[in-house]
Amino acid sequence: MNGSFINLTLCAATILVAHAALGADAELLTQLESKDSAVSLAAAQKLATSKTKLPKAAVQPVVSFIRQSAKETSDQRVHKVNEPASSVPFVGDEMNLIRLKTEPQDYLDKKIFLCGMVSISTAFVGPYRGADKTHYAFSFTPLTKDAQAKRGEGCIIYATRQFCGELAEAITYRQEHDFDGMIVRACVSMLSSRIKNLSGDWNQLELLDWQFFSADRKEWAPWSIERALLTRQLLRQLPSDSGQPIAMIVLQGGEASGTPVHVALMDYLLSLPRGSRQAIAKKIRQTGSQSIDDWMERRSQIIATMLDVRTSRGSPDDN
Repeated sequence: MNGSFINLTLCAATILVAHAALGADAELLTQLESKDSAVSLAAAQKLATSKTKLPKAAVQPVVSFIRQSAKETSDQRVHKVNEPASSVPFVGDEMNLIRLKTEPQDYLDKKIFLCGMVSISTAFVGPYRGADKTHYAFSFTPLTKDAQAKRGEGCIIYATRQFCGELAEAITYRQEHDFDGMIVRACVSMLSSRIKNLSGDWNQLELLDWQFFSADRKEWAPWSIERALLTRQLLRQLPSDSGQPIAMIVLQGGEASGTPVHVALMDYLLSLPRGSRQAIAKKIRQTGSQSIDDWMERRSQIIATMLDVRTSRGSPDDN
């Protein structure tokens, strides 16, 4: 029996042992690494809510999912920048803003779906006056199915800076390359905590979550914040000695910088026991990528905002 045969036999045995350890989750973990966003997201949702913890053999699929989640947001900055969209895949639940203008009281704190062109704005007005330190401002223009500007009302969408940096960068990059902005599908809300003058400020909306075009530009990629929170939950399903190095590798690599995934990774790491947190904080300080001390101070506020977007108000798809 030659050495090559023995090596192949050992390799096959290792794979079988790994699959046995994964049990019923083996197929889901394979799907987690799928390049098809819908497939990987569906697998992540099932694994994140499983009553059983994931074994160490699940590390590589989880890493792939996290990196893909961060990459999909970052890729939008350069995705076919020289090709304007020729059509918009409306879902059917999008609102015409004239309805919001007519009856704003009916939509206070409700989820509102918009689909159109967003561009960088400096219009921090009304209830968002002075909010430029905490929010980005985007001008929203409704579009027709053939991606042309539509007559009607527009609005200003305000987005929390902590997890919308890459969205702002993607829009900026498009505008630098002579486009009007970027087409997105957005879940927004008119917040009662902000809006006091309904008739005057009905068009000042808070961004809850967003979708970019999928790679084929025929449908929408997964909701950005939903995917980030799944990242955090998957890490919690792993043994802590596996989850911690995964989060650190992705953070230090800068792959998730400016995205909701970055917030999810930071929150996972800083939810670990105190001894681990101190060592983690030291490592992150060494990267110079952001002030860990400032983040730790504001962590509860940041993650509460993120969870409020996705949990208190539910998933954008929950009607």
